[in-house]
Amino acid sequence: MPVTASLAVSFVVDAQPKFRLQAFNLLATLLGSGTVTPQAVQVHLVGEHPPDFVRFLAGLSVVAVPTKPYGAAASPYCNKLTQLRSKALAGADHVALLDADVAVTGDLSRELPGPGARGKIVDTAAPPLPLLLALLRAAGLPRDAATAPAGFGPGQTLAANLNGGVTLFDRETLAAVGPHWLKWTHFTLENARLLGPYAKHADQVGLALALIDLGLPPGHLPDRLNFPTHLRPASYRPEHDQDAAILHYHHRLDDDGCLTPLGLPRIDAAQARANALIRDFQLRHGRQAGLDALLADWRRSRSRA
Repeated sequence: MPVTASLAVSFVVDAQPKFRLQAFNLLATLLGSGTVTPQAVQVHLVGEHPPDFVRFLAGLSVVAVPTKPYGAAASPYCNKLTQLRSKALAGADHVALLDADVAVTGDLSRELPGPGARGKIVDTAAPPLPLLLALLRAAGLPRDAATAPAGFGPGQTLAANLNGGVTLFDRETLAAVGPHWLKWTHFTLENARLLGPYAKHADQVGLALALIDLGLPPGHLPDRLNFPTHLRPASYRPEHDQDAAILHYHHRLDDDGCLTPLGLPRIDAAQARANALIRDFQLRHGRQAGLDALLADWRRSRSRA
């Protein structure tokens, strides 16, 4: 059934325990913060998931959408593009496409809706700008496309090169961008040799090419709406400390599945707010979600790392 709420939030869960743990945390913070109602959350399940986890989602009244893998071995992140073919989002006025490894620290119901395509510039200049320009030339797209500084590292990147953790669209823009995003991601994968090891970012690069092709400059979100906590300590400066509303934590979870401190006081306070929502959700829904098994697998993976 299409979503009729003003804002729909969608994310993909790959068929591995760590992604289910991330999904648990994201649901904890999305719902606990009041950002969206359960019925406005679309969880795209790639591959096979345990029946208990699927029943847990049903019990929350979120919309679980079974999805086939995108099928790009060179870029496992491309599974998120399966959302672009999902009819489940067709009725939403605004759509937030999130990575599963983000956590919300407060009510963002008024901040996430907005016009056009919006996202935060990538944290580091990856792929390097010369490789992106070579890809633009191969694509027949303008090589004088706008550039911008990377968010947390040296160097310039395309202004349309957005971090995929939080990407926001209104309905008309998503309908226009979606087919081009798929097209240019396919092109990027076909020309992976031009990007070398950076081809794993084909999904982000595909969106950049789509926006350039459409002549649609994205709005740039502030760091607080997609703050990375996984970078090397040297990447952070005192001025980066802020009241983050969305934390992009990647692997930075402790043995109990909660976010680990970064060492910046305001960021750590934001993490504490997210962790409070996660712990409350664990108490109320952990058994139904099979949380003990998810945490056990997470601890094993941490010990092997």
